[in-house]
Amino acid sequence: MSNRLADERVNAIAQAFFECDMVKSKALQVVGYSKNYAEHNGLKLFDNDRVKAAISKLQAETKARLKGSIEQSVKDYEAAMRLAMKINQPAAAVSAIRWRDGLFGLQTGDKGQEQTVIVISPKQDKRTIVASQEAPESLPEATNE
Repeated sequence: MSNRLADERVNAIAQAFFECDMVKSKALQVVGYSKNYAEHNGLKLFDNDRVKAAISKLQAETKARLKGSIEQSVKDYEAAMRLAMKINQPAAAVSAIRWRDGLFGLQTGDKGQEQTVIVISPKQDKRTIVASQEAPESLPEATNE
């Protein structure tokens, strides 16, 4: 494809592509193309070698920044966890661990609570008890009523 696009336009398309959550037609509209052109003819602009290169460059820069941010966040949370354990604050350590794990999508449950399903004697009693982490220490005894 022809590389007749100006450098400013190429960079603007690549930047808008990320700002518009990688929706090509929206990105082209942000840069100044009409909605009709963006949705029908403009998508071919993303086949332009210079546009592809500009997008790849922004992806690499973002990836490098994100990797550094995550690595630093992990170090910060681990330091907070060690400090909390050193000063005998286990709840603070757990909080730091949960935040660190959240960076990697390791949160459990809708509210961060893991749920366990306990089936009590499935042959005799068909009741199921759902216990959360904040459940009382003892659960009621199951009976065959």
